[in-house]
Amino acid sequence: MKLCIYLIIVFFVCSANAAWSKFARITPENMKVHGLDISSSKIENTNKYRIRFNDDRISVSKLLVAKSAWIVFTNSGLTLNGQSNLRRHFDSKQMEVDSNILLTSMISETYDKDGNRYFEVVLDSEIMDKTYIYVGPELPMTDGSLYYSIDLIKFK
Repeated sequence: MKLCIYLIIVFFVCSANAAWSKFARITPENMKVHGLDISSSKIENTNKYRIRFNDDRISVSKLLVAKSAWIVFTNSGLTLNGQSNLRRHFDSKQMEVDSNILLTSMISETYDKDGNRYFEVVLDSEIMDKTYIYVGPELPMTDGSLYYSIDLIKFK
């Protein structure tokens, strides 16, 4: 009987923790609220933009379950719900295939001359409305963490 009660408690705690996770669609208007600093600059004499950001919650360590930054290219733009559901694309236990997603690639960290870490992508302005940066866990997490997408067209 005690084992049964223990298993029920563990099951409900795990389910409750998973419900604490929060999604945010990051735009210039709300990035500071979420502790992010994202810069976007047009590269001179080109049709390209440089987007640079950092998030201390992103870790490339494989020792712990870590968050990663991914660039996501799509056929057409994603709705808010579509952006929120990007986490299903990266969930290795229940990966969902979305025909709208053309390509995903992990964004590597870079360091400036002072040793400060940042993440950077350079994109043609014509594809920014169909491209997103997704930051979230590589594996399902139960810590109630923030996962988000950066809506790149808003930074143009």
